[in-house]
Formats: sequence, structure tokens, C-alpha cells
Amino acid sequence: MGCDMDLYIEKRTPGGSWVQVEDFPDIYSDQNYNLFAILAGIRNEHGLESIDFPRGVPSNVSHTVGQLSRKYPGYHSHSHFTVKQLCEYDWNKQHAIHGFVSVDGYKYFKEHGHPVSYSRDVHGDKVEFITNDEMDALIKDTSFDSAKSYYTNIQWQMSYADLAGSFHHPFLSRLQELAGDDKESVRIIFWFDGY
Repeated sequence: MGCDMDLYIEKRTPGGSWVQVEDFPDIYSDQNYNLFAILAGIRNEHGLESIDFPRGVPSNVSHTVGQLSRKYPGYHSHSHFTVKQLCEYDWNKQHAIHGFVSVDGYKYFKEHGHPVSYSRDVHGDKVEFITNDEMDALIKDTSFDSAKSYYTNIQWQMSYADLAGSFHHPFLSRLQELAGDDKESVRIIFWFDGY
């Protein structure tokens, strides 16, 4: 079963109450487990540092978003952040990621320093795990056994901004534009469905 995030944007009115922003372009809706880990420690397969653990729905939530947050009993890990809190997070810090790649994936990794794609685990009768040195030798000698699927475990560095994908850019940039000079006047409220 997959995990999804429901996310809503609120803006503080001059009177101090919060209202849902309904006409925001391109509301964030990707299923990015790295982002879920960064925002709330959900699906944290890489040991990423979370901004904070789920803090619940704010007590002064808008009526509409408050109702939505209680719509389904399976919703969990409700939380929220102002644009200021999101901007104060160190999105430039690096984190080591590791995973398995095939021969072609390893060639790409050696050329670019990161994989196009990777797997956390690989299964199959023809799968053979080899070291990076063995993969280098295999590629150099072109001595592939066509009956086998070779995989090796690689490690590379990624910034938290890159791990967050389109949430960091362009979504967070658009939130900053909406907030203008008052970064505490706009917030996201979110929760998860599924594990």
C-alpha cells in the first residue's frame, strides 16, 4: 500500500484568522517519500533529518481545512509549517543515499555521479550482486554472462532540496511569493493517508 499526502495552503487575514487559499497554481501533490520524511518523518527509508515530527492541525485552522482533516479516519500524522519555518530549514545540507543499480545504471552513475534510477532491493533467479570493483572489471572486460543480471550497491550525495524535488522548487518559491514580506502569514497544513 502506498502513502499519499494531502496538503492545503492557508493565509492569515488582516484580522488574524486563517483562510484556505483555493486559487493557488499547481498545488503540490507528488508522492515523494523523501519529502514525507523531511516534513514529518514518514516513510523515512534513508534516515533523513525531519524538520519536525507531526505537530497536529493548528488550533486556529480554517473551518474548511479543519473539516477536511477529519473527513477520513485513516488520516494520520497531521502537521503544519509556516513559510518562514520552511525557509529556515537547511535545504542545502547533503545526505548519503545508497541503492542497487544494473550494469547500465552503474555506467551512468560513473559518468554523472548519481544514478538515473535505483532500487532499494533486487530479487530474481538471475540476479547476482557484485562489488563496485567487480562491476568496473566486468564493464572493462565486457565479460557479461548473459544469463545473469548484475547489480551493485552504490552511494552518492544529494541535497535535501534535490530530495524534496518539486516541493522545494518551484512550490516553496511560489509560497514565498504568496507570503511576500510576512513569511509567517502563509502556512501549509498536511496529513497522510496510508503507510
